[in-house]
Amino acid sequence: MVNKLINNSLIVSFFSSGIVVRKEKADLENAKDNCIVTIANKHKEKEFLEEEFLRLLSETEGSLLENVKVFEALDLSKQSQKDINETLKLNEDLEIKIDLTRENYRVVAQRAALLFFVLQDLTSIDSMYQFSLDAYIQLFIFSIEKSPRSLKLNERIEKLNDYHTYAVYKYGCRVSR
Repeated sequence: MVNKLINNSLIVSFFSSGIVVRKEKADLENAKDNCIVTIANKHKEKEFLEEEFLRLLSETEGSLLENVKVFEALDLSKQSQKDINETLKLNEDLEIKIDLTRENYRVVAQRAALLFFVLQDLTSIDSMYQFSLDAYIQLFIFSIEKSPRSLKLNERIEKLNDYHTYAVYKYGCRVSR
């Protein structure tokens, strides 16, 4: 039972972040990907600057107050840190907004995961009811592409769920013939 719960939560996460939003809001997912890359790069840049400044400090001979290189590096580091922090803040805020928008599609992902596990449970009735995750993903993508569109998010989600539920029903019935 625990294994199925873990699998269910992984499948829901996979459907919500990996498939639904990427198909429905490709620009949003691309922005999310770019945010993740930018944040990672800025963190690396920040770490590099800190290490570089520490290296300069450790290599300094004599008085720190007389070493112009250290002060120049400190000024450059301060300005770079400020720019990096601003960029990080903007990207982290954007990532939060994107995640909130993605959360709206979780209902679709939960339904898709539930239907997948219903199909999987049919194997306990008869072994002819065997469905691969790859085939199911293709069915889900087909449902996203073919379901009726709507400008209202709630209507779109309802149409997605209805269309996919019926598609899974037809898919399951096809196997039993």
